[in-house]
Amino acid sequence: SELLLDRPAPVRARAKAWLERKGAVLRFDARVEPLDDTPNDAAFRPSTYRVGGEIREADACFWCIGGKPRAHFLRSFLALDARGFVAIDPATRQSVSKPAVYAVGDVAAKSDAQRLASYAHLEGEFVAAAIADRVKRGEPAARAKTYEPPPRMVLVSYGPRDGSFIYDSLEVSRFVFPGLFVPWLKAVIEKWFIRLLPMPYAVLRLLPGDAAARAWSKAPKPPPRAHPRTAAVEVEAAAAAAAPHSSGSSSTRAVAA
Repeated sequence: SELLLDRPAPVRARAKAWLERKGAVLRFDARVEPLDDTPNDAAFRPSTYRVGGEIREADACFWCIGGKPRAHFLRSFLALDARGFVAIDPATRQSVSKPAVYAVGDVAAKSDAQRLASYAHLEGEFVAAAIADRVKRGEPAARAKTYEPPPRMVLVSYGPRDGSFIYDSLEVSRFVFPGLFVPWLKAVIEKWFIRLLPMPYAVLRLLPGDAAARAWSKAPKPPPRAHPRTAAVEVEAAAAAAAPHSSGSSSTRAVAA
């Protein structure tokens, strides 16, 4: 176990060394239990903890145990994957069980490498445009636009004067982008996101990058065209089968984390 498992090895080593120089004690694969009356949500208060088999005093304790979606209440309404995320078509961000529902952000089933605020922002812009186009047309487009994740860009700061800029799987700050600027750029981006300002998705999606890291999704091929008479019979049969269970609603919904 290490810090920042999905980052390049030099970045993991630098982050670990920086924290240790600041007096942070890292314990991996260890259960943490408070031994006094400090509430679990008071991570910044000095307290006593049992970490694995050790008793330690700590000025602050951070539980880094990953995350999971809070989408269980949607199980009766939408298809979820084995981990509890909303199952979606990666090309359109639509639910596989209800195409009128879109899922973006951490609630959606996607590559863990894309669980960043920037991707949630970009997915939201893509879905908003898709819904606006659908409302304008009055019906779904014959060929929906395909969502392609832009390259993964991550900023890791080591205090106010140093950091790493990672583009896909490459640490750019080792070559062309001085680490000194990373904390500044990170602060600007965070303020941008907090204000929900738009991102240039149309430009970012065209940037070069590692296709594997980006997990590009291609739109599914359209099914072969059936004979008109056969198609009409199939549509009528499908409508008859679905009628007793239909709610009659044709509204478009969006689900976001």
